[in-house]
Amino acid sequence: MKKLITGNEAVALGALKAGVRCVSGYPGTPSTGALASLIPMDLKGTHVEWSTNEKVAFEIAAGVSWTGQRAMCTMKMSGVNVAYDSLAAVAYSGVIGGLVVYVADDPGVSAGCCEQDSRGFALMSDLPVLEPATVAEAYELACYAFELSEQTKSPVFLRSVTPLANSYATVDVAELPELPQAEPVLVRDIERFTKAGAVIAMNQHRDLICRLDLSEGIIRSKGLNRLSLSEQPGGLGLISAGIVSAYLDEGLELLERYGLKREELSILRVTATNPFPAKEVRALLQHSSTILVLEELEPHLERSVYVEAQKMGYQGAITGKLDGLFSRVGEYGLAQVAGGVARGMGIVLPDGLLEGVRSGEELAVPRPITVCAGCPHRGTYMAINQAIRKLRLKPEQVVVTGDIGCTILGMNPPFNTVWTEVSVG
Repeated sequence: MKKLITGNEAVALGALKAGVRCVSGYPGTPSTGALASLIPMDLKGTHVEWSTNEKVAFEIAAGVSWTGQRAMCTMKMSGVNVAYDSLAAVAYSGVIGGLVVYVADDPGVSAGCCEQDSRGFALMSDLPVLEPATVAEAYELACYAFELSEQTKSPVFLRSVTPLANSYATVDVAELPELPQAEPVLVRDIERFTKAGAVIAMNQHRDLICRLDLSEGIIRSKGLNRLSLSEQPGGLGLISAGIVSAYLDEGLELLERYGLKREELSILRVTATNPFPAKEVRALLQHSSTILVLEELEPHLERSVYVEAQKMGYQGAITGKLDGLFSRVGEYGLAQVAGGVARGMGIVLPDGLLEGVRSGEELAVPRPITVCAGCPHRGTYMAINQAIRKLRLKPEQVVVTGDIGCTILGMNPPFNTVWTEVSVG
């Protein structure tokens, strides 16, 4: 059955296809739509809840996993900070039923907070990361992530970004399965589910590292990281990760009008960014004289490419963020991808071509961001401003501390109340 859905909805429906028993989460744009799309559905056998915070959401999902059932928790990138204490502990102990952490990052800060790259948490935790490039991939990978989790006995990150989470596409969606009665599995294993002593914790750490190594072979056998080599060696090799692979197709289509020959390119499209696809990268390094790495935010893949190149004695050039070609700030788009490939291939583009690619914000009518009509926060700002006036103080004499989310909109007209923003609470 074909349905027009968002990337967030694709994740939710993929989890249902996989037979998820529990979906818990905490709202935070751009991830909110995943769990929110499940609430109005008449689901039998699947528990859905907004939890107190991301730590609680993760612990609920982990508890369900430890009874042998499949579970998913959802959050935005800032929520991983809140959940990480529990996430690191569960990573050490491992899982029984598949456990998926759906996190949506926000390159370009469309939804506020920091430009945090959640892959860093996965690297610290030795956990696999799957990054879809399209809405259809989000659906398929959300389903597969549970299988990978159960094969490796580790939680699995499913990472999206704002444009993908909110994009619409027509996806072939399966009918929802009828879930059989669930019988919980209760496992009492002190050596696995506690950290009662250095030996226990270090043994769990060794096991975690081995499980990540195991996932590398499973991911390779699944063909998630797709490598295509040009017929003639020595040309440009491209490495793209996640949604950038979708931008890459658009950029190559543009460059073909100016002389690009796709058959001269070697391309590694990385869907599983952790564990690092070392075998595929080595093959690309052996085949290419120049490597261009395309990934949003932090150069996690790029650093590992440098390490692999050093180990091989690679004599070619590696370009990306670490040599200053791309910025660590902001999201990628057609301009960055096409411009980088053009430089790597020596293609001269018409002056102003890529500068003319305008973002949605540039095309929008300028207007102040303010709270919605009827929002109860309005009364809060008005009351604070009235209290300051009654004290015969000027607004610039009183620091009004803020919170993230809608409350920070009190910094803007017509209120001009709030001065600061840090984090929830």
